[in-house]
Amino acid sequence: IVHISSSGASGNSLYQHNMVRVGIDIYIGKHPALSLCATVLQTFNLKIGESCGYNMVHTATENERIATISMGYADGIPRLAAGRASVVVADQQCEIVAVCMDTSIIKLPPKLNVFAGDKVHILGK
Repeated sequence: IVHISSSGASGNSLYQHNMVRVGIDIYIGKHPALSLCATVLQTFNLKIGESCGYNMVHTATENERIATISMGYADGIPRLAAGRASVVVADQQCEIVAVCMDTSIIKLPPKLNVFAGDKVHILGK
């Protein structure tokens, strides 16, 4: 058995032999081996000036559609993710605007049909 390919070099025929060490590709490649999903618990509208989250961490600057999802900081989503990270719902990226203990709040893109029970991709996909 001969191999010198890592994930990054696996597409180069110069380095292809009998094996490839897939490493990081298992987690971030085309078909990741790991995913972490939550569920939409509810959706609601936030009007300009209204706030949500601990200490009103997010204030709407426009009329927004918001969803509460079933994972929070007790499940490993850092509170610092608010305003800095996103999740994927129905193949659309959605910003995390607040993180609470058992739930997080995400901003939904306009015209995205999302309902309670829909899957939210935290990692993977």
